[in-house]
Amino acid sequence: MKQIFLGRATVLAAILATSAATSAQSQCASEAQTFLSCTLEKSGKTLSVCVMGNTATYRFGPKGAPELTLSTPLDRLDYRPWNGVGSSIWEEVRFANNDVTYAVYGSILRMAADDGDGPNLSAGVEVLRGETSLANLSCDQKSVVFPWNETISDAKRAAGLTWDRPSQSWRAGGE
Repeated sequence: MKQIFLGRATVLAAILATSAATSAQSQCASEAQTFLSCTLEKSGKTLSVCVMGNTATYRFGPKGAPELTLSTPLDRLDYRPWNGVGSSIWEEVRFANNDVTYAVYGSILRMAADDGDGPNLSAGVEVLRGETSLANLSCDQKSVVFPWNETISDAKRAAGLTWDRPSQSWRAGGE
C-alpha cells in the first residue's frame, strides 16, 4: 500500500468531506459545533463534545440518554490545541467533575493510505483521578466525527487568552 503525506489543505478538505458524510452521526444538536462525537468500542455508548455559544458540553452514555453531562465556559475550558508538528493532528479537551477529569481526545493521522479512504481518525476519553488513569475508552474508528476547526481557539483568543507552547497552557495577554 502506497503511503502519502497529507498537507494542511488536503487534510482540511478530507476532514470536511468526512464530516459532511458523517454529520448525521454526530451527537451534537444541529445548531452546535462538534469538537468530537463517536460511539465507543465495546459498550456502544456515545461520547460527544459540542460547542454552542460560549460553552462546551461533554456528554457520555447511551444515545439520547446521557449518563453524564458536563458544561464549561470556553474561556475556562482546559483545551490543548494541535502544536502544528508531527504525524498526527491531535487535540484534547478536559472536563472536571469534582476530583475526576474526563480528557477527550481526537486525532487525525496525517499519513494516509493512497486508497481514497480519507484521513485515519481516532478518538476516545481517558478518565483520571489526579494523574491516575481510571479508564481509557476508545471510539469505534468508523463512528468518529472530529472536524478539527478553530472554534475553541477562536473563543479563547476572543477572551484575551494566548496559547503558551512552553508551558502548554492558555495565558492572559496578547500574542
